[in-house]
Amino acid sequence: MNVEIKDVENLTKEELLDLIDNNNRMQTQMEIEIKKLQQSSKPKKEVRHQTPSIVGIHIPIKRETEEETPQEKLEDEMSYYIGILNEKEAKDISEAFPSKANPHYQEIMLRLKLEMIRTIREIEEITLQLTDISKSELVYYKEELQKEIKKLEAINQTLADGTKDNTSQTTEEKVKNTLLLVPTIAGNCRVLDELDKIPNEYYAGFRELFRSIEDGTFKNVKRFTSTNSEMSGICEVKDFKIRVVFDRIGPSTYSIITAFMKKSDNDKSYREPLQKKIQEYRRIRPILTECLGKPEFMEENSVNVEELWNKLGAEEKRINPVKVKRGQQDD
Repeated sequence: MNVEIKDVENLTKEELLDLIDNNNRMQTQMEIEIKKLQQSSKPKKEVRHQTPSIVGIHIPIKRETEEETPQEKLEDEMSYYIGILNEKEAKDISEAFPSKANPHYQEIMLRLKLEMIRTIREIEEITLQLTDISKSELVYYKEELQKEIKKLEAINQTLADGTKDNTSQTTEEKVKNTLLLVPTIAGNCRVLDELDKIPNEYYAGFRELFRSIEDGTFKNVKRFTSTNSEMSGICEVKDFKIRVVFDRIGPSTYSIITAFMKKSDNDKSYREPLQKKIQEYRRIRPILTECLGKPEFMEENSVNVEELWNKLGAEEKRINPVKVKRGQQDD
C-alpha cells in the first residue's frame, strides 16, 4: 500500500486536486496500520510499588524507570529520526534511517513514511487554500512537493528492499560511527573527567549507551525540542539513572557533549549545568567542525576514545592503542 506518486512537475492545479484525494485515502489507511503496530507493542501494565502504610496513608514511590513507558520511549525515538528526516535533502535521506539492527526498525520506517505522506498532503492543501495562486507560487509548491515525493520514494524503496531480502539485517555492513569527545573551554576532555566522578557500578550502562551511538542503534534516544532554544536539536541516549548527551557533527561523527547521572525528570538541578555545557559546546562547534579533517586532532581524539573504552571496561580494543597520555603535549 503506497501513496500515489506522480511526476508533479507538469501537473495542472486540477490534477493536483485529484492527487490530494487519492493520497488522503492512502494516509488514512497508513495511520490505521501505525496504530495497529503501536497497540501490538504496548507493554502489559506493571504493578506500582508503594511504601508501607503510615497512619493509613500509602505514599507511592516514583521510580526512575517509571519516567516513561516503553511506548513513550519509542515516541521519543521516532521523533529523533523524524527530526533528521526533516533536515535532509532527498539525496541524503538514508542518513535519517535507523540501523537495521534497531529492534524498532520497521515501526520507525513506517512512521517516517507516514510523516512524508502528511507533509505531502500539507503542501497539497496549501495549494487548495490559495485561491489566486500565481504561476511562481505554483512552481514553488510543485518543487517542494517533488522533493518530498522523492523522499517518500526512497523510504518505499528501502522498505521494499528489506521485504525482498530477509537476510539483509545480517549481511549489511555494520555501522561504526566516530565518537568525538568534546573538550571544555579549558581544553580538558569533559566526558573522561565526568566519568571519574561517577560510581563504577554504572560503567556497564554507560558503555552500552556509548556503544549504541557508535553502532547507530541509539538506545532510548531522545531529541530535545524547540521549547528550549539552548538545548534544541541536541540529543541524548539514556538508561536507568544515566544519560549521554550528543550532537551529530559529521555524516558518521557524533560529538559527545556530556555524560551524567540523573535521578528524576523533576530534578531541576541537572538542567542548568546541562544548558551551560551545551552553550559551551555550541561556541566551539565551528572549531571542532574545522578540525575533523586534521589527522593530528583526530589522533588525539582516538587516544581519548581508547581511554574511554578502557575506563568503561570495554571487552575489546576499538583502535590500535597509542601510548600517549591524555593531556600530554608534543615536544
